[in-house]
Amino acid sequence: MTYTGRTHPQLPCPLSRSPRTDEAPPAAKKTVEVAPELLEPLVGTYALAPTFDIVITRDGAQLFAQATGQPRLTLLALSPTRFALAEVDAEIEFVKSTDAGVGLILHQGGQDLPGKRKP
Repeated sequence: MTYTGRTHPQLPCPLSRSPRTDEAPPAAKKTVEVAPELLEPLVGTYALAPTFDIVITRDGAQLFAQATGQPRLTLLALSPTRFALAEVDAEIEFVKSTDAGVGLILHQGGQDLPGKRKP
């Protein structure tokens, strides 16, 4: 979720947008509309590592994600619980956690990084 290619010290891979010269560009993903009242429960701060969070915010019917030290990025709804990042080749999936709350999984670069929602 960064343009710099820097690696956060507590994550196994860099969160970056890098051109893939050996692969065809990914196919355009089909987006759906999600009602704002379904988006509101997803808003919050999710910890992926002790010093690395993703903050999910909403403006009307649009969600945004902002990782620690990174710019705010637009989330495009693929379903009511799965979103593609418009500016980065990554997806965020919201899941119900075992404590009846909501968690997320950042899917990027072949990694699946879970995040627990902070109170």
